[in-house]
Amino acid sequence: MRKNFVGLLVFLVLCHAPASASEFGIRKDGKLDRAVLSKAYKESDWDELSKTLEAYLRGTDLAKIEVEERIFAYKHLGVIYAADWNTQTRAESFFNQLLELSPEIEIIDMYVSKKISDFFREVKQDFKNQKAYSNNYDEFGRKLNGTPGPGAEPGDTRIEGKKPPPATKPKEEKISKNQDHSWIWWTVGLAVSTGIGVAAYYLSQEKRPERDSIVTRVTPP
Repeated sequence: MRKNFVGLLVFLVLCHAPASASEFGIRKDGKLDRAVLSKAYKESDWDELSKTLEAYLRGTDLAKIEVEERIFAYKHLGVIYAADWNTQTRAESFFNQLLELSPEIEIIDMYVSKKISDFFREVKQDFKNQKAYSNNYDEFGRKLNGTPGPGAEPGDTRIEGKKPPPATKPKEEKISKNQDHSWIWWTVGLAVSTGIGVAAYYLSQEKRPERDSIVTRVTPP
């Protein structure tokens, strides 16, 4: 019986140890204990800190995590991974998530080295450039207001879901076209008038000799 009791006690101790370790930096209500985690950061206990923060982000629905807690986690994880050249890709990922929540945030209060400070500045500038581009251009490089952007074909002003306006002919072209038809009628009218005049002239010339001959015959010698 005594052996069984000792075995049960050892089992409980072993089971309780990992639970205690996994609860580092987590309050009883399940939220981050930022005071404990900040102390671990200042004491360079970064391995324990990063494990707690990543486990918290993975095991909790992000929609249920307060914005301040997410900013705290992304900020610390970004700085920790930026310190190592081999993990700077992960650091950039955490910094980008941090900037999504707070675009103007700085890491001055983290007392980082110049190397990490310069790295964050580059990530922040790239983030702003990407946001500016995505706000003005679509995925095909065309401006969202309809003007062609970089890489677009000349004259291509189409936007996704919209058709270009139908082409219209200039008003001057229509006027000139109407004028082209009107000169035909003027020519026909002029020809008809000329023909009538010529015919009347010839008829008058044919009748005039007859009148002269009549006058000659009736006139006494």
